[in-house]
This record gives sequence, C-alpha cells and structure tokens, in this order.
Amino acid sequence: MKKLVTKGFTLIEILVTLSIIGIFLAASLVYYQSFNRRQIINQAAKDLDSNLRLAQSRALAGEKPQGWCDGEGETLAGYRLEFISEIDYQISAVCSNADIKLTKIIQLPDAVVGPSGTGVLFRVLAQGAETETSFILSGFGEEKRVIVEESGNIDIE
Repeated sequence: MKKLVTKGFTLIEILVTLSIIGIFLAASLVYYQSFNRRQIINQAAKDLDSNLRLAQSRALAGEKPQGWCDGEGETLAGYRLEFISEIDYQISAVCSNADIKLTKIIQLPDAVVGPSGTGVLFRVLAQGAETETSFILSGFGEEKRVIVEESGNIDIE
C-alpha cells in the first residue's frame, strides 16, 4: 500500500503558531508603551533641569532684561523658576524692589504634572538658591524628583 504524504501545515499548527506570535506581539507592545511613558517623564525632568540651569546661569551672569530694573538703587535680585499651575512653569527676572519680569513660560508634556506653587530663586553673582527646593514631576505611575540645593547644585533623582 502506498502511503499518502501531504505537504503543508494543518489548521491547528497554523493557529498555535499565530497564537504564540500574538502573545509575543502583545507583550512587546505593553513593554514599548511602558518604556515610552518612562521616557516622557524622564525627558520632562531633563527639560526642567535645563530650564533651572538657564535661570541659574542668567542669575550668575547678572543678566537683566533690556530697559528693566534700571531705577535708582534697583538691582537684579535673581531669577525665579516657579510652577504657576500643575502643567506650566515660568522663568522670571526679579528686581530688588520685588518687580518681576516674565522671560519664559514652559508647559509640561501631556499627562505629566508638577508641584503647583513651588519655585526657587537663584540669587545673583554665585550666591546660590534662596532655599533648597524639590520639584516632583509625576505621570504614568512614575515620579521624578529634581532637587535644587541652597548651594545652587541641581540634581535629578
């Protein structure tokens, strides 16, 4: 008797193979989304760090906005970075008479929030920061902390 040999795969073999590929694809997609979300919060922390350093460098240089804080006895007190809401923060020049000149407004990425009302003043001419301040950015179940020490040192945890 002649044995019949067929070439190809059975329906069960194809379904099992597709199921295994689907499981790997789903796991990869979940991992990718998690990785992407971590990168968003990490980038927001790096941007905050960069803007803190911008305010600090302007204060160190004693850089005054053009035509501002020029009255008699008025000097630049420093630069302040402050969260004006959970999603926006601003950099402002602060005059010795408490007059404030807004220089930049920055918005956090979607789904990332910061500490509303928290801010730090960098004093002029290497006098450091007014107080030690901690900014906590959160989103997607993750948190990043950006710390400004009184000495002016800035660190991301």
